[in-house]
Amino acid sequence: MREIFTMWRHTKMVVLVALTAAVYAAILIPLKGIPLIPGITELRPANVVPVVFSLLFGPAAAWGAAFGNLIGDFFGTLGLGSLFGFVGNFFYGLVAYKLCGAMGPLSARGPLEAKDGRQLFEFLLLALLASAACAAFISWGVDLVGLVPFGVLAPVITLNN
Repeated sequence: MREIFTMWRHTKMVVLVALTAAVYAAILIPLKGIPLIPGITELRPANVVPVVFSLLFGPAAAWGAAFGNLIGDFFGTLGLGSLFGFVGNFFYGLVAYKLCGAMGPLSARGPLEAKDGRQLFEFLLLALLASAACAAFISWGVDLVGLVPFGVLAPVITLNN
């Protein structure tokens, strides 16, 4: 876990944070006009970015996802929920990175190769677990402040991711 803080000492990792944030925000912003829950979440095909980039860039993608989501929130959904969105999207990128390779020796070749069904299954499972972690944190926080009930928001975010 130390790498999520020590990565800030390396210029290349900081550049990868900026790259991830820019790509994520650039895809999020144009689709702000298609809300799923107005003022809370919208259609987000950009959600493929944190998982894929976390497998490529490690903890830099987790920070990039957090900052990219916050930048996207400035274009229509900025509010108290944005604090939880920042942390939730950080975990969205971090969970896939931390779990990558945890399913056995097939992962050692790299999950993005997807040369067989097991690697594809691993990638889909990583995406689902990362989505659920993101949804749980955001939904918990938004429910805590009384904006949207957990039971309504968590499935929407999980499926949307």
